[in-house]
Amino acid sequence: MIGSYVDLLKTLTSGDDEAQDAAVQELSRLGNTIVEPLAELLIGAQDADVRWWAARALAEIGGQAVVGPLVQALADAEPDVRACAALALGHIGPARQPRPWPPAWPTTAPLSPASLPMP
Repeated sequence: MIGSYVDLLKTLTSGDDEAQDAAVQELSRLGNTIVEPLAELLIGAQDADVRWWAARALAEIGGQAVVGPLVQALADAEPDVRACAALALGHIGPARQPRPWPPAWPTTAPLSPASLPMP
C-alpha cells in the first residue's frame, strides 16, 4: 500500500490530466490516511498545478480532517488553487454545519405597525 499511494502522489505531479484525475479518485478511496501527504503537497509544492490537484483530492476525501489544509490554501498565491480550496470548503461546509432554513428570526417582540419606525 505504501508504494501505491506514493506512486499516486507522484502521478499528481505528472502533468497528465487524465492520469491525475484517476489518481485523485484512487487517493480519495484511501480517506483520512492520505490527508497529511496531500496537505504537504498542497502547502509545499512549487507547481501550482500540483497544489490544485492536491486540493482537488482533499475535496474528494471531504470531512473535518481536510478543512485545515484547505483553509490554508485560501492564502495561496495562485487564484485557481484558492478557488479550488474555496469550492471544496463550500461543498464540505453545509454537510458539516447544517444551518436552519429559513433562517431563524428573533421572536422576542411581535411585529406590528406600531413597532415600526415612522419617517
